[in-house]
Amino acid sequence: MNNKNILIIETPFQLLNAFEAINEFPAKNNTLFVRFSGSTGNDAQLKSTLDIIKLPKNVEVKTFTINATNRSIYDVLKIVFFWVRIIFINRIEGFVFVGDYRSRFLQLVIHISSKTILLDDGLSTIHIQDSFTKNRFLNWFTIFDLTPFHGQKIFKNRFKFLNAFVENRNSSKKKVLLFIGSKLSEENIISEDENVELVTKIAQKYSNQQITYIAHRTESNKKLHRIETIKNIEIIKLNYPLELLPLFGDFSPFLILSFFSTALITLEKIFKVETVAYRFDYSKSKNHLNIQKAYDYCQKYIEVKDI
Repeated sequence: MNNKNILIIETPFQLLNAFEAINEFPAKNNTLFVRFSGSTGNDAQLKSTLDIIKLPKNVEVKTFTINATNRSIYDVLKIVFFWVRIIFINRIEGFVFVGDYRSRFLQLVIHISSKTILLDDGLSTIHIQDSFTKNRFLNWFTIFDLTPFHGQKIFKNRFKFLNAFVENRNSSKKKVLLFIGSKLSEENIISEDENVELVTKIAQKYSNQQITYIAHRTESNKKLHRIETIKNIEIIKLNYPLELLPLFGDFSPFLILSFFSTALITLEKIFKVETVAYRFDYSKSKNHLNIQKAYDYCQKYIEVKDI
């Protein structure tokens, strides 16, 4: 057992992964640093998630705010403080767990060390691993099957403790067929007409079922109004990230559908239900290589079908 672990997170999903790390890497003491960015939605969701997750008694939670923009001298001093603290932790027995490696704040405070372990924050895990080299990398605690560099450690996150938490809360919840919305037309991958047509085709495959469509926060109201006219679809807008559905949702899926999304993989592991990623023609998109890579990774964990 380690003497002390330090965890630094910035988003609700990173907090879920930190919860798993605290249980998987036992330590006499843990300090969980929760960084608020000044973004009202994200900060409120972090606070709500902290309230609902039952952290062990040996976890000390410290919250602080460093604004994402318009940093003051006080923000700079906080960054220096964390940099010094992370260097110090390398002198004692324990690990440092950090969230999204692409975060400018985390890159400033991360000290490259064998004791530093990155937490998942969506499909960015895959892109970050691809950006590493044999001479510069960090270790991972991840749901993904990554190919390690020589000397790199990949610790598997199976959401074991969150699974137990969910099983105790979801037994009486309404069972639904869940469709995870996406911003295909908003990011100009396909047109709005094509996007709506794809959703319509999938809905027709399940014409005898009512579908709960979880709108992506950036989907246009115009497109959503069109999707809402599909007879077996009801649209819901969540005020929290989809990955927190097991904690906050009033329903539980028996089947999950979408195009490509990290949430498909995450929710499949948590709810242990059938999950399908529907593949469409994205050959004309400028992002077709990244989309193909996303489907390739989805296919390792869940079923991928052509529309």
